[in-house]
This record gives sequence, structure tokens and C-alpha cells, in this order.
Amino acid sequence: MRSEQEHWIVGFCHLINIVPLWGLLICGGIWFRLREESREVVLHAQQAILFHIMMLCAVLIWSLVLIFVKIVQKISEPLALVIDRINDAFVLVLFIVYALICLFGCIQCLQGRSFRYPLVRIQP
Repeated sequence: MRSEQEHWIVGFCHLINIVPLWGLLICGGIWFRLREESREVVLHAQQAILFHIMMLCAVLIWSLVLIFVKIVQKISEPLALVIDRINDAFVLVLFIVYALICLFGCIQCLQGRSFRYPLVRIQP
């Protein structure tokens, strides 16, 4: 596989990673399809998959806090409202940062530069 093709595929992996669940499925498909052809594409697809899973874990925690808010709501309505607003704001900021990191990774890879997601360590 030519280097320019790899840059486009890797950039696409990082860009599509922004879309919840579909990014995970498409990066998994790219990894499965190109696992024998390009080690660079496989490395970036695996990173994108792990970074996406980390975001899904954050969404799971957000959901668990929502359940906790429903329980607290029975005790104190104002406290439940505050917890709910903080939870929503945290997830919104987290998703914005997540999307910006994915976009930055896409741009870096399209320019032929190396990119590694924060908190994701995969050995080449």
C-alpha cells in the first residue's frame, strides 16, 4: 500500500471516530480488512477503537449518574437538578474535547505526521 493511501485511510479512521458507535464499527472493519496489508493503518485503527471505547465508558458513567440522579430526586429535587446539570456539562465538554482530538488526529495524519491518542498506548 502506498504511503499516500495510508495517510487517507488513517485520517478517515480518526475522522469517523467522532461518530458514536459507527466510528467503532468502521474502524473495526478497516482494521479487519487491512490487517495484513499495512501495519501503520492497523496501528491507527486500533488506537481509534480503544479511544472510542474510552468515550463509550464515559457515556456509561454518565448514564449511571443519571440513574443516581433519579434516586436522589426522590430525596431532594434541587440537589438532583444540580447533579444532573453538572453531569450534562461534563459530558458535553468531554465530547467536544474528544471530537477536537479526533479532528486533530485526522489533520495530522493527512499531513503525514505521526499521531497518538492521549491515554492510548499500543506498541507497533
